[in-house]
Amino acid sequence: MRRTRERVAAYWNRRALGGVWVLSVRDTGRALLQAGRADPIGWSADGRSVLTLGWDSSEVVRVGLDGRTEALGTLPFRDPSCVSAEAMAPGALVCSVPERVSDVWMVEGFDPEVR
Repeated sequence: MRRTRERVAAYWNRRALGGVWVLSVRDTGRALLQAGRADPIGWSADGRSVLTLGWDSSEVVRVGLDGRTEALGTLPFRDPSCVSAEAMAPGALVCSVPERVSDVWMVEGFDPEVR
């Protein structure tokens, strides 16, 4: 969930139409911004659009409050955790990708019953 001063962008699936919604913090106003499975990852620096990240495609899309969309590209990795850094630099996006590393050990002669 990402927040500006007066609005919050959140993935909301409690209605028949799940997607990224913009919710007012001042009243009960709400509007579907983008249907489908995507996470809001941040507001643009001017507050007129929300960057979203698709669940299945890792596609980053800029969705304007006026309804216009702009595909910005697809990330080259799966399951990233991203936040918009547009407040610091236009077009900036910061992502981290969890890395799973493990060791495999083999112990011979562990069970004295088995020979």
